[in-house]
Amino acid sequence: MLDDLCDVHNHFLKLENRYYRIYGKYAGRFRLQPHLTKLLKRTKKHWAWIPRDTLDAVIIRLHIAWQRFLKIKGTGKPKFKRKGRYRSAKFQSGYKLDDGRLRLSFKQWNEPLSRLKFSKRWFPFTSTALGKETSAISKSFAMVLVGIGCMS
Repeated sequence: MLDDLCDVHNHFLKLENRYYRIYGKYAGRFRLQPHLTKLLKRTKKHWAWIPRDTLDAVIIRLHIAWQRFLKIKGTGKPKFKRKGRYRSAKFQSGYKLDDGRLRLSFKQWNEPLSRLKFSKRWFPFTSTALGKETSAISKSFAMVLVGIGCMS
């Protein structure tokens, strides 16, 4: 999953760099999010299993990085990420925290049925990444930091 998010990051960073080179400003998240919708329908169907709010969070991260680059002197342009260097993901729905494990609900391609089907998968995590008490995390929102080895 994190490698797919890395691909999303690099794809949209490439678009932002092209836009910056042509117009001298960044495109912004409100231009990129409709583009993501088109990509999911046409060419990047393999990203459809990732929750949409997680994909949007990648675009928002890029948006914040570009704002920082343009407003704060000495800040570098956002950089491309290698596979394995994308270390965290943000989930707003479709998760459950239980006993040092995280259950994600996501869409997965079902070959015999030739369609996307909802699937659930458990991943281990460390509670120190989430704070002192996992029970204090709101049911509607969680920021989950997952180590590199957990998602492969």
